[in-house]
Amino acid sequence: MIHPPEWWPQSKLFLAWPAFEPEVWFGQLEEVYKEMSAFLHAVKDVVDLHLFVPKAFPGDPRIPSPVSLHEASYDDVWLRDSGAIQVFTQKGEPLALTFRFNAWGEKYPHTLDQKMGQIMAQKAKLPQKAYDLVLEGGALDTNGPLALTTKQCLLEQKRNPTLNQNDLDLFLRKTFGYQDICWLAGGLPGDHTDGHIDTIARFCNPNQIVYVQGDFPYLQQNEPILQDFATKHHLTLTPLPLPERTQHLPDGSPLPKTYANFVICNQKVLVPQYQDPNDKAALQILTKVFPTHEVIGLSSRAIIYGGGSFHCLTQPIFLEVSCEF
Repeated sequence: MIHPPEWWPQSKLFLAWPAFEPEVWFGQLEEVYKEMSAFLHAVKDVVDLHLFVPKAFPGDPRIPSPVSLHEASYDDVWLRDSGAIQVFTQKGEPLALTFRFNAWGEKYPHTLDQKMGQIMAQKAKLPQKAYDLVLEGGALDTNGPLALTTKQCLLEQKRNPTLNQNDLDLFLRKTFGYQDICWLAGGLPGDHTDGHIDTIARFCNPNQIVYVQGDFPYLQQNEPILQDFATKHHLTLTPLPLPERTQHLPDGSPLPKTYANFVICNQKVLVPQYQDPNDKAALQILTKVFPTHEVIGLSSRAIIYGGGSFHCLTQPIFLEVSCEF
């Protein structure tokens, strides 16, 4: 199997429209619609957009054209985690992998999202292979032969309690074709995903990783692990700052704001912005990291109230097998 890195050519990009009660977004729903609309407008000219909407959806003028709408019943919008993960077989044939989704270790009473991987694969017209194992797309990042993940997430006991790190490492190598996997310690405070890798460390090209630096214990533990992995595989590490200002939910919980949750979509890179003093610095770093892409900063100050940002919202379908490892 080959798990495509995100800079490979994409034919389709799947998202879900956040058509839920305002309380789910802590009173931010109207702003969420504006930010979702801005994201869709920013990528509609470089990829075929597919958007899940609720059944009997009346439409919304904020959704641009052209976008293919698909009615479905779903609990939440985070398709990176509930959607199918595309791979290619050794013969170059596309295949959609689906896994059990249990709302990030049974944190929420979601049942509808369990079917979103199958539904997405059907809409993408891809053959499917289902696994009886809990795995979310946001838990993995890859350049093809190498992968990044976190112990905090994959070893969390309400996901796959009968499997240890060695079991999961072997499963990921066999299922996705990885040659080596870097197991970081964990992620950001307030992250209901238990430290998804797409909030803290990302491959940007075959030989470079950007990673979040900060004073939090997991981030400090991650750095020497990444340095050893980079030395072993001759990779360049580029640090990203965290946003300077903290946002909180009404109960005081911190929101997992990060610039690492960017999306690579063909010729563009879409980067979360939070009306924060570090927004500009993060954009400048990623502009240097992606010299052949148009790097665009878009507001995610409202979307983050749902616990994620642009990468968490999206799941791509790739055009073809590439050799750009």
